Amino acid sequence: MDAEETEAVLDRLEERYAGKEGNRVLILAVEATLPRDEPEPADTPEQGAPEEKSPERISREELYEDIKDAAQCTRVYLAMVVLSTIVAAVGLYYDSVAIIIGAMVIAPLLGPNMALSLGTALGDLLLLRHAILTALAGIATTMVLSVIIGVLLQVNPASPEVASRSGIGLGDIVVALATSLPTS
Repeated sequence: MDAEETEAVLDRLEERYAGKEGNRVLILAVEATLPRDEPEPADTPEQGAPEEKSPERISREELYEDIKDAAQCTRVYLAMVVLSTIVAAVGLYYDSVAIIIGAMVIAPLLGPNMALSLGTALGDLLLLRHAILTALAGIATTMVLSVIIGVLLQVNPASPEVASRSGIGLGDIVVALATSLPTS
């Protein structure tokens, strides 16, 4: 079935079978189908304005599982933290905004932060615990590696990139608060 139909089906299955022992629903992604789906014909101008199609969305359960997986402290996660830290350190050493932005694009802490948000919204203490522990492991890894790199590279604290990140003013706080406000 199409992704946008799964949530309604899962809700009905949950209503009917949630309290019964031994029931489990597995959601598997379809890699291919035979016969192949035919593309929908393009709208012609004489048919009038095309209907707006709502964007595809996944079910709550799929979202939860994806975010739960992103909150796991795995070797891949820690490797991404290490790589991001090294890229950021090199960017600071060479005083390069582009390289520092590259470290932000790697964004390994995004997964635990999304899990922290979802866990808070759902009141899921287990997800919150995993997210916090994974984020703390990433932060600790970054801090230890940063100290080691800082000792080895002798970064100049007066360089513009380091100086611009060490001074926080009222404007910085207002921007941080404004970007963290929920939108609806």
